[in-house]
Parts: sequence; structure tokens; C-alpha cells
Amino acid sequence: MAQHGADGDALADQIQQLELVAHATPQEAQEELEEVKPLTEAEERAAQQGWAELPPEVLEKVFEKLQAAVWREARPNRLRDLSPQEGGLDFCKAVAVVREVCTGWQAVHDAAVKRLAFARQTNDVAVGMLVRRFPAVTSVQFMKLDVYGIGSQDVTDEAVSAVSGQLRALTELDLTCCVNVTDAGLLAVSGLPALTSLNLFGCERITDVGMTAVSSLPALNTLSLFHCSKVTDLAMTAVSQLPALTTLNINFCEKITDVGVLSVSGMPTLQSLHLTLQKVTDEGVRCLSNMPALKELYLYRCRSITDVALRHLSGLKTLVVLKLSYTETSDAAEEELRRQIPGLVIVHERSYDEGTEEDDLDSWPDSESYLENGFGDWDDDDAWY
Repeated sequence: MAQHGADGDALADQIQQLELVAHATPQEAQEELEEVKPLTEAEERAAQQGWAELPPEVLEKVFEKLQAAVWREARPNRLRDLSPQEGGLDFCKAVAVVREVCTGWQAVHDAAVKRLAFARQTNDVAVGMLVRRFPAVTSVQFMKLDVYGIGSQDVTDEAVSAVSGQLRALTELDLTCCVNVTDAGLLAVSGLPALTSLNLFGCERITDVGMTAVSSLPALNTLSLFHCSKVTDLAMTAVSQLPALTTLNINFCEKITDVGVLSVSGMPTLQSLHLTLQKVTDEGVRCLSNMPALKELYLYRCRSITDVALRHLSGLKTLVVLKLSYTETSDAAEEELRRQIPGLVIVHERSYDEGTEEDDLDSWPDSESYLENGFGDWDDDDAWY
């Protein structure tokens, strides 16, 4: 890289100040940035020319080192659990300061961001702007919880259409508690050929029409319809057409019955099936007894399940985990099933405080439970807005 004498020294001082900011809280970062002395016009020209000579792969290495350093500071405090206003994922915003160095750094930084997480207050306009800024993003998450553990997303189908239209290589989309998203939004999502994980947790306006739209996604392997209260057995007919699906969560979908279970029982790739508070009976479980790949079956609070269902499952040798909490199965029947399927883990909690099903919905799940299906810890190439 060319040497620029005094101009280069001034640039080095500037970069040093920016690096210090990367370890500060958002409030401290703003204060320190205000103290950064702007470069002169000559210094800026020299900086642009110098940094422009760095190959993109070298710039990427610089960003990796900066991100790793800031992440080491953030991880012990589990900042990913906090809102941006409270310092959550500080490192994302701090590292983004390097965008201000020059247009070359800005372009490389924006191309390096692979994951976006939108805070509860983010609106449709902001989502559209950010997905245009970060064209290489492959994972988008709309956060359900603010720092107080409450709230839902304000975004609508407009935001979902912006995400789907701009990020054609998207593989993960988490629309948790986007209560204003409708079937029109899912129609836009249906045009994402690389999408592997779709979380519709709490999207209460989604219906069978929307599920028919996404049933054409060729790569989708994880789908959560948790508490999508309007989907019915007809939606399961559509879901059964997904050729790569391995994990399906239809917990608290109160309109799904044994008929819907029968529809998904023919899926050759399905490995994990979550059925909580369904109108599922022993007959529905019998439909699952011949599934070739099923490893995990959750029948939590399926109160019509009895020992008869366990006898149906005895031939399901691929089964590894079976959750039967608050069903009507007996210890003897469970022990017999363990004998039939060596190594099977059965979870059955029998005592709980009596309450309504609405009480159950209010108290479960916590912020970790819906992260299990593909939305776990944050990586270095994430951005939070």
C-alpha cells in the first residue's frame, strides 16, 4: 500500500480512536465519535486511495479480527438477550463504525453481514432500508421479546415482501409474533428457493391459504406453526408436500385433529414432530407408527392419549425421544415401550397446577424454547436493529 506521510499518520490516529469505540457501550460510542476530529480534505483523499488498494479479502480479515475482539467483550454478559437500548449485541453496532472509514470499507462491511435481527420497534420502512443495505444476509430474525419480556412485532406484509424481494439467498426467516403478517406475506416468502427454516410462532393471522403458498418451498427443513390458531387440517395437507421437511412444530394449533396428523404421517423425511394440546387421540398416534425417519415425538398435554397409543408406537424403532407429559399413559405401558425400543428416552411429568389452557399459553414457552429449532447463538457476522 502506498505511504502518505503525515496523511497516513493522521489516518492511523483516526483508526485507533475508532477501534477504542468498538469496545464501548452505545452511549459511550456516541460520545467518543463526537470527539473524533474529522480528516481534512487532503487526508480523506489519501485515506481513500490507501484503503482502496487493499484487496477485499484483506479487508475481510480486518473485520474478522475486530468482530472477534468485540465479541469476546460482549459474550460473558450474554448481551444477545437484551434490547439494543440496553446494550444488546453491542458489538454489532460498534464494529459497524468501520463503515465510516471510507466507501471501500463500507462496501466490504455490508457484504460481510450475514444475519439481521430486528428489535420489536422496527417498522416496515426501516426493514426495507436495511435489507437493501446488507444484500448478503442469509438469516433474518424479528425478535419477540423486548427487555421487559413482552410485546409483538409491528411489521406487516410490506416488511416481509421487502425481505423476500431483496434477499433471494435467504435460508432462515423467523417471524416470531409478527401478528400483522398475513397470507399475503407468506405468498412473498414462497419465492425464496433457498429457505431452509421458517418460524411463524404466534402469527395468528396466517391461514391454510398461506400454508398452501409455502408448501412449494423446495429446501425447507424446519417449520414452526406454534400458536397459529387459524390453521386447520387442510394446512397439514399442504405441509405434507414439502419434500425436505425434517422438523414440524404445530403446538397449540387447536384446529388440527387426527386428520391433519394422518396427512403428515406419510412424510418420509420428518424426524421431529411437536404436537402440544392437539385434539389428537390414540388413533392419530397409530397413524405415526410407520413413519420411517421419526426420531422425536412430543405429545405434551395431549390428554386423549392412553396406553393404546404406546402400543401403536412399539414398532417405531427409529424413535429416540418421546414426551408424554400430562397425558393419560401409565408407568407400566411406558416401561414396556422402553423394552420394545432400547435406548428410548421418555419424559412424563404427571403433576402440575390445575389451570386453563389459556394459562398454559401465557406461561410457555420462554425465550429459549423457540430458539431450539434453528435460531441459536449469535455469530460474528450478525447485525441488530
